[in-house]
Amino acid sequence: EQPYPCSECGKCFSPRSSLHIYLRSNTDEKPYVCPECGKYFSVKLNLHTHQRSYMREQLYPCSECGKSFSQKSSLHVYQRPHMRKMLYPCSKCGKFFSDKYRLYIYQRSYTGEKPYVCPECGKYFSVKLSLHTHQRSYKEEKLYTCSECGKCFSEKPFLHI
Repeated sequence: EQPYPCSECGKCFSPRSSLHIYLRSNTDEKPYVCPECGKYFSVKLNLHTHQRSYMREQLYPCSECGKSFSQKSSLHVYQRPHMRKMLYPCSKCGKFFSDKYRLYIYQRSYTGEKPYVCPECGKYFSVKLSLHTHQRSYKEEKLYTCSECGKCFSEKPFLHI
């Protein structure tokens, strides 16, 4: 229930403080002032956010190096390079992976290892999920026919594999 209507437009609010904030936005009233720089704000929360960054209050420290930030979003942007150190790089190309298994699967592209075989057609796959996707194609409607071997597939990309 929103029992507090705006007298100008009829839009309703709850709690009452939300109505007051809304009314201030329509009138450009800015009752909150920063004691440090004199800047005015219509919402108290905006003043507090400003004061944290203005006064360099560092609430969010980086767990890797200790550098602190006044806003969580700034910390996340800063930490991206640190996060790369925690990932697993491919020794051949430098591409990063979130865990060792994904790196291992990716490195199969260099070795050509394809341990998963389709019992239906004998085709080999390096990733089990690719085999399962391929096997689903046998159960679905076959719309694409290979001009070389005559086999039918449910998805066009399988024609070229």
